[in-house]
Amino acid sequence: MSALLQALQPLFATEGEAPVHLIGQLIGLDYSSSPHLAELLGNEAQFRARAFDAVALYLRRLGESRPVVVVVLDDLHWADEGSLDFMRFVLQRDVDVPMLSVTLTRQTVYEQHADWMRGEPRHTRLDLKPLD
Repeated sequence: MSALLQALQPLFATEGEAPVHLIGQLIGLDYSSSPHLAELLGNEAQFRARAFDAVALYLRRLGESRPVVVVVLDDLHWADEGSLDFMRFVLQRDVDVPMLSVTLTRQTVYEQHADWMRGEPRHTRLDLKPLD
């Protein structure tokens, strides 16, 4: 059993291994031989939607077993478009999960993605001056 499967499987007791395989493939592990992904890997949009749902369910299950889930992402300015879409998805989807997301980034992320989380009622942007 893989380390990822051992770590995540308790949160997916009723769903089986499929969500873990989706998450593994999404984060860059090779689960391409998984029977749970066979039909999805040929369709990027469908795979992405199912994998995003699996991670949102993972965060929801974490939130059910803890007082709060804290997600910290550093260097968001290096994130690709898909990663930014994923973060936006999770933050918009799991609004009822007790979760704090702290994302650290350089100003360049707003130059390249001017609309990043703009208009989201639970999003607060804090601009800090560079340290001397």
